[in-house]
Amino acid sequence: MTLRTSKMTHRQMRQVKKRRVSGVKVTLPSGKECFVSGQMVHTEEGEIFVPGQTVENEFGDEYAPGITINIDNKPTLLSGLIMGEEKQAPIFLPSQSTITADGQLTFASVPEERPPPQPESERKLKRKFNKKCNQTKEEWELKPIEEQEYFEKDELVTTNSLDNLSETDEKSTEESSIELSNSEIEEIDIEAIRMKQEQQRAELEELKLILLDDGMDEIIANLEDKKDQLRRKLEELRKISLTSENNLVSYVNESDTWQVASKVSDDKDTIIRISDILLTMTRRAATFRDKNSILGSNVNDSCICANATEMDIKFNACSNKLKILFKSALAAANDVFKNRPKDQLLALNAIGEILVDTLKSDDKLLREFINTMNTQFERNEICTAAFKQLTYTVDDTKITALSVIANQSPSSLDISDCISKILGPENVMKSSFAKLTKICPDIFELLKHNVNAQLQNVKTEEDAMVVLQKSIVKATKGWLDKNLENLKEERKENNIMEFIQEAVSFAKALDLEETAEKLLQLKIPLKYNYLNEETSDMLKRMILMRSLAERDYSLKTAITRIKKESRLR
Repeated sequence: MTLRTSKMTHRQMRQVKKRRVSGVKVTLPSGKECFVSGQMVHTEEGEIFVPGQTVENEFGDEYAPGITINIDNKPTLLSGLIMGEEKQAPIFLPSQSTITADGQLTFASVPEERPPPQPESERKLKRKFNKKCNQTKEEWELKPIEEQEYFEKDELVTTNSLDNLSETDEKSTEESSIELSNSEIEEIDIEAIRMKQEQQRAELEELKLILLDDGMDEIIANLEDKKDQLRRKLEELRKISLTSENNLVSYVNESDTWQVASKVSDDKDTIIRISDILLTMTRRAATFRDKNSILGSNVNDSCICANATEMDIKFNACSNKLKILFKSALAAANDVFKNRPKDQLLALNAIGEILVDTLKSDDKLLREFINTMNTQFERNEICTAAFKQLTYTVDDTKITALSVIANQSPSSLDISDCISKILGPENVMKSSFAKLTKICPDIFELLKHNVNAQLQNVKTEEDAMVVLQKSIVKATKGWLDKNLENLKEERKENNIMEFIQEAVSFAKALDLEETAEKLLQLKIPLKYNYLNEETSDMLKRMILMRSLAERDYSLKTAITRIKKESRLR
């Protein structure tokens, strides 16, 4: 690039208080005219207009590209370049760049970083070339340069028409090239190639700086993340190293458990009782033999096995929060003993990490924890009950089968299997209910509803049996009540009379003479009669026996024989 020199000499500039500043007057989209200070810069592609000002610094006179704006009513240069692809959304990029006197664009601010000046011979050749270009340009100019004077601090501003100036620049460059000798043209071409390479290098450096600035925030964020990850890794390694430094064989005493218990409470009596419990838990976990049989899924399971002892029932009666907390602590100690069978101190620390924070923040839970294990016998038995639950396989328990009936959507066959698993395959109630479900499948919904309502009260397998039996009875009664209401609406006299005769024969067989007499006095339809409890129960029994007899020939035969015998009396 080559700077165009001003026509005014330094002597003239000192004599006149006004200074001529070249530029162009442009019309904004709003219609307002605006003066942009700058000058024409010679490039390989021709002369182009570059906004900016000539500045004087420690390196001499240089041209600083930028935009002149008013700050405090004073013209101020904002240095920078217009960046962007050709005709595609250019933007103004503030930067400390200048064009040196020898035509080189530099971003350096210190002498060591600035490019070396061109030789004097090349500079003379450029000046000679520029002089001839200017002379030719002045001859071919079609319009005079418009001038606008600014009387602010000895400045006189001259404006040119940008379009006319570009046309005359092309003509003057073409004319001056004809007048040059072959040697000068060759030197100019060499200089142009060198300047183009220098320009490309400068643009590449600028792009590198832009990319570096754009990615700096992301790089800093990544470094912070890596720093945090490294800190966490170091902390984990520190804990592992501390653990490995401990002896593989250690025994817990009262002073160790006292230290852990003091983190939960400041009360001396409370600390003593917690210390005793922690000591028992650690030693009981150390002596537990079947360490590999503990199931993590059993920590949240509140059921207990069959043949439960008094302590099993007592532990299962505790709150779910305490049971889960206690079993979690024992499971953590067991995990330690699986890898280090004689390191009781490490197991105690594992128990403390689970218990301390929870008990410290919940006074009610702390009192329940202490009161559940008052004596040494209770502490040992509660630990045994907890280990029993942790190792118990709950897949085939009666409680699990009851949960399947209540909470899932099993088929009638699955429900029958669950009932058989809970009551036993030879149970009379199971057999009768199975026959009833074949006649009336809707009774399953009543059973599921009743089981679900009582499931929360089930603690043992015996409870599961009782709840299922009560649910079957309640579901059957509900089904019979519905059928009795339908029977009251029945208007077929023959059917009703036959049904009443069968009910009377059963009442006589059971020596219920008063009930039999009341049944004989019933009117048809039955809804017009008042049915007391005895009469209503007998009718319901008859409905049930009739339903069961539909799939049982022996029962049907028995009903017929009882009916005949009652007539003979």
